[in-house]
Amino acid sequence: YTFMMDVHWRVSNLQVFALAFPWEELNQNSVDLPCLHGSARTLDNVYQLLHLCLHRVGHLNTLDYGDELTARGDRLLWLYDIFLVCQRLSEADWKRFGEISRQKQLCAVMLDTLEAADEFFSVNIPEADRKVLAGHGSTEVSHRLLTGSRFQGLLTDFLALPGWGQRAQLLREHLLPPGSYILMKYGKQSGWWLPLLYIRRLIGFRF
Repeated sequence: YTFMMDVHWRVSNLQVFALAFPWEELNQNSVDLPCLHGSARTLDNVYQLLHLCLHRVGHLNTLDYGDELTARGDRLLWLYDIFLVCQRLSEADWKRFGEISRQKQLCAVMLDTLEAADEFFSVNIPEADRKVLAGHGSTEVSHRLLTGSRFQGLLTDFLALPGWGQRAQLLREHLLPPGSYILMKYGKQSGWWLPLLYIRRLIGFRF
């Protein structure tokens, strides 16, 4: 069998979210997964949902999987995963989910994701928890990721970094990533493709 693994140093590629959940916190909120391996662990239900919501928002307007997306730019597979985790949450879990979202200032992205899943799979968000998320989301920095363009999202990510050195590095990585990565991403081998592929990356045009 061949498996593809997506390995991250942090919980999200978006700088707005990257430090929201450090490794130590995730490890403390993990559980055994004996059906996979005796040493395997996964996030508990609440942290699974938190991560799924961040993952979904982190890929809005940037998906290129060949899937048919919803009008909001979602993959149904990801929304169904969110629905399944929500089915496992107890009343106490929902309350904990809302408290963590408020503490991390992530209420807007959590509510937007839950409502996106609810459109297709009837998540049935408890009303009290919906009010908690709705009451805090509009003032959060991450709210801009939901209401602005892709450029505004990049600007939000840019400003989330603490210094100009890191900001310059982020711009360079977005605008001019390594040529080997570009060729692999778009399935080409010849370096002659690179100028066109860089342009494609910048404007999002498919040819």
